[in-house]
Amino acid sequence: MSPDGGRIAYQWWVGDEEYELRVVAAGGGEERVIVPRTANHYSLRTPLEWSADGSQILCLMEQVNGHWVDLALIPADGGAPKLLHSFPEEDPGHVSLSPDGRFVAYDFPRHSGSVTGTQLIILPTDGSPPRSLIDGSANDGSPLWTPDSAQIFFTSDRSGESDGWIVDVSDGVSRGQPRLVSRNMEFARPVALTSDGRYHYRLDTSALHVYVVPVDLAGGSPQGKSVRFPLGAVAAYSLPGWSPDFRFLAYLTGPSSPGPPVIRDASGITIVDTLSGTRRDIVPQLSALRDRLPLWSPSGDSIFVKGTSLENRTGYFRVDVVSGETAPVMFLDSPDRYSAFRWSVDGRALLYMDAERGIVAHDLASGREAIVVDWKANKFLGFFGFAASPDGHSLAFGAQGAGSFAPAVFAQAFGGAPIDLFRLGSSEPGNRKLLNVLAWTPDNQEILFATLKFGLAVGSDVPYQLWRVPAAGGEPQNVGVRIPGFAPPYATSLSPDLKFVAYSVVERADEMWVMEQFLPPRGSEIFRPRR
Repeated sequence: MSPDGGRIAYQWWVGDEEYELRVVAAGGGEERVIVPRTANHYSLRTPLEWSADGSQILCLMEQVNGHWVDLALIPADGGAPKLLHSFPEEDPGHVSLSPDGRFVAYDFPRHSGSVTGTQLIILPTDGSPPRSLIDGSANDGSPLWTPDSAQIFFTSDRSGESDGWIVDVSDGVSRGQPRLVSRNMEFARPVALTSDGRYHYRLDTSALHVYVVPVDLAGGSPQGKSVRFPLGAVAAYSLPGWSPDFRFLAYLTGPSSPGPPVIRDASGITIVDTLSGTRRDIVPQLSALRDRLPLWSPSGDSIFVKGTSLENRTGYFRVDVVSGETAPVMFLDSPDRYSAFRWSVDGRALLYMDAERGIVAHDLASGREAIVVDWKANKFLGFFGFAASPDGHSLAFGAQGAGSFAPAVFAQAFGGAPIDLFRLGSSEPGNRKLLNVLAWTPDNQEILFATLKFGLAVGSDVPYQLWRVPAAGGEPQNVGVRIPGFAPPYATSLSPDLKFVAYSVVERADEMWVMEQFLPPRGSEIFRPRR
């Protein structure tokens, strides 16, 4: 929107991967095409900001060959773009035009190809080359000019945490050291710094909740009502794990702090009584918990988790459900290789997934290991959950491979070869993309798995559905459990009696905040934001 609120500039798709820049009066009326398709060999990428006097629009422009992105100023009444700078490899981050129109500030990686570590860059609009604004190694980003063009507000981790800072700028050069003006800005997403000195920003306050829904495998009754437990700050990709008596749920939790749950670190385990709704928290003696299903011991007196010790060694650990006492089960030499883990039927071995070897059985008494499903011999790629049959003779698992990238459900007797039972593909209803093997039926005859319409937007109809397929092969059947909402790909868990499904779902939410009086003279107190 233009500074006077009278006009709106926007991107408009015209087909063939090309866009136009259009302007329309805020009250409606005729649209004006400011930059038509392929004008001067450009296609509009993104309109970023109006100049303070409303005469120009700062835009990202993509060259028709698609190889370079340019930063340009566009006359608001039409005309040729004024090229400011070309970006042949990486795009600039947050971009801000100074109110006097002399400079552009943006954040950019300190090193090519790096996803962390950004610096502030000043780009004169007179055609001079860009230059770094502040020396150092801090992660500086999200710059915004103050109304007088004399300062830049930005976020930085230079103090060890992501806070808000101000630096004086004169003629495009920083003057003096940055000053701390606001705390805890890690998850703030800048919207605008207005002419009266107010900083408006978005804060992602999404929450990840755990639900339980009744299941009727016989299909004789409709799906029951889901029950949500008010569980506080659930950690990233927290998967609920059932106790052997299927009364309690355990899941990973993180610190209660702003920001989306998908990037929160897990630090504790919460146990919920599904009958009474009461909860209690356990803090394991670990530096971090990893994004895997908490696995109850067969006796129900401890929970197994993947985590990192206080000595910075990653592995599988046993956590006492009463005292929280923590002991290692096995350490992992390459932590990223190892993922899901389950019990053998007799409880004597831990079955876990090694991305290089396959599904491995680790004897808890002797420490000896045996490969149960050989990943390389069968040319498998992706992995989509596994479960042991109740009689202890077979495994079911999801994988990619065997000549196709489509996820499939396999069954394999111990010592035998895998059997392809069901393969997802474009011919299947809804063109499902992912699946997760969950459990066997008590009679060893069927395998239960969930499907996920991966990549659907928030609010889509039914991303998750529960299915069953005969272990000997045959047509799968939809059980009728439909899980709405946006959830992590493997966030479903069947109770041991197969009567309930627990799942975790991200419920999206945003808040708009404004920070006032944060441009104090040097040495005054730090102001805090209000909602």
